[in-house]
Amino acid sequence: MMTFIADSWIDEPLTKAKWLTDSTILAASVDGKLYALQIKKDDQGVEFLSKPRLVYSTEHEVAIWDLVTLSSGSLEVWVADDSGRVTQLTLADENSLTVSKTTVVHQFVNESALCLSLDILRLPGGGETWTTVLSLGSNSCVVVLERTGADQSFSQMVMKQGVRDNVSCLRTIYFGGDRK
Repeated sequence: MMTFIADSWIDEPLTKAKWLTDSTILAASVDGKLYALQIKKDDQGVEFLSKPRLVYSTEHEVAIWDLVTLSSGSLEVWVADDSGRVTQLTLADENSLTVSKTTVVHQFVNESALCLSLDILRLPGGGETWTTVLSLGSNSCVVVLERTGADQSFSQMVMKQGVRDNVSCLRTIYFGGDRK
């Protein structure tokens, strides 16, 4: 059974919520804030949702429309915001949930960054060679980035412009032989 604590309420509209770990939920708001809520147990073993903790705020408090998470060794979060910016957040650890590093991985010009998809794909003809792909959608464009190099940065693989309407959902499922 889980109890509801009145202090766990976030008093602004939320745009997205995703699990970061088995006990941590990240929630994004229209005011450009990213909150962490953790499931904890009280003295009687009853689970409760912790007070929201502010993890990150966008520049100029623009809305966060989407977020994706990756918990493999390090805790990483990517947020897509209304200014067109896609920012990677590296979190120090699950206990503190402080941002140790921020990196802008893409900036759409005069468009909002609306949706994200983080996919781990097997490369064609590569046997057991895998790559991480971050797909980004905006008002009229889709961009696919691949994680490369020792620093694990992203480089652009594909850009498809002229999408007729706001991209609300996307996922990369396959690379062709030329990886485009």
